[in-house]
Amino acid sequence: MDLVTGPFRPALENAFRDLFARLRRADPLAPLAVIAPSQRLADHLKTLALAAVPEGFAAVRFHNLFSFARELYDETVDPAFTLLPD
Repeated sequence: MDLVTGPFRPALENAFRDLFARLRRADPLAPLAVIAPSQRLADHLKTLALAAVPEGFAAVRFHNLFSFARELYDETVDPAFTLLPD
């Protein structure tokens, strides 16, 4: 797992774009997840990622923290259990 953190600035966006392109070059269909603290930031990272792969495809899932937690929950919960999200 690679973790890229830092204050928002163009250099961090460039680092994300470069890392994403490098990961997709090695194996464009290898599973990859990008988790951001908000949906707005996840959407922005999607835009940067698309610029990094001119071929236009990559096996990647973008999540905010809630959607990532929900997916983990959905993969592990007993099907008979009912979740009531509020």
